Amino acid sequence: MEEFEKNYAKVTETLLDYGWILTPFILNRDFIKIQRLVSTIDRTTSLTDIERETFQKEINILLTDIIFNPLFRAFFVYRAKEVKYIKDFSHHIERGLLHYYNNDYFSTVLCLLPAIEGSLLAYYGWEYGTIRKPSITKLIQEIEKCRVRTYDTVKYKMYSKCISLFLQKWIFSDTSTADTSFSYLNRHYVLHGMGNNNYYSIADAHRLIMFFDLFIEFLSLEQKIKYSFIPDPGVNISIDSRSGYYFKLLTTKIKREEVMITEYEFMKQNINYYVEKDIPNFQEMVIRSAKEHKAFMNEMESKFGKIKKQKQSICKRIKHYFARR
Repeated sequence: MEEFEKNYAKVTETLLDYGWILTPFILNRDFIKIQRLVSTIDRTTSLTDIERETFQKEINILLTDIIFNPLFRAFFVYRAKEVKYIKDFSHHIERGLLHYYNNDYFSTVLCLLPAIEGSLLAYYGWEYGTIRKPSITKLIQEIEKCRVRTYDTVKYKMYSKCISLFLQKWIFSDTSTADTSFSYLNRHYVLHGMGNNNYYSIADAHRLIMFFDLFIEFLSLEQKIKYSFIPDPGVNISIDSRSGYYFKLLTTKIKREEVMITEYEFMKQNINYYVEKDIPNFQEMVIRSAKEHKAFMNEMESKFGKIKKQKQSICKRIKHYFARR
């Protein structure tokens, strides 16, 4: 285990240069693949832009197979709802994953990015409407404190360091010095509308998902929540229902009504999700419009009917007048 932790730290150190952070829930065979790629990267000196871009694509290809697994992601969403601090924003993560499996990476990023700062603020202990919001530096320093005694100090400190470096180097980096060669995935750039360059590629979605994988595990160590394996099918209905739905999205054509109902039920299971009570009903809109149109036509018919009668009356009077003459 010590050897794995040593290798994990070394691999993550290189991946961070490419904007990545590595999930702690990774099978050994997958880790070996990444480790080999990282070794190749580390051996290559004086990297050209083309070589860096090639390595970036290779990293994404390898990690996609890990991140995309519906069972892993269902487990990820379940854990987001049980871990303190992150569960305050689990509705962001739930919705982000639903967008993810619909290939809508734009929306995935826009759901997950605000949840990072929100989770950090919750971890810091800040609440809206109290004192002035703490600086990003203070939020990151709170993670670096490793403020709780855990059953695995080595992992705890290692994850703390990885999270801190990732946030400083990428998500919260100064936009004037930020590395945008791979992506514009930067909190300031995105949320302050500082430009319209791409920050919503599949790789960007993967970076944010990986971050939460690691942050959830970091908090789980603090809260003594331990999983050796993902629960088997039939053990956890929350995980099973989500993974089953993700697989269905990927392999079949689902009717819109089923999508709406299923995803709405998932969202309602998150403690801070606001349930909209007045959802627009298109059929009711059509019926209302038809009724309004009919009423309008009846009104026009009534008005024109009166005008017609008035015209007829005038004509009669004119005829009568000339007949008398």
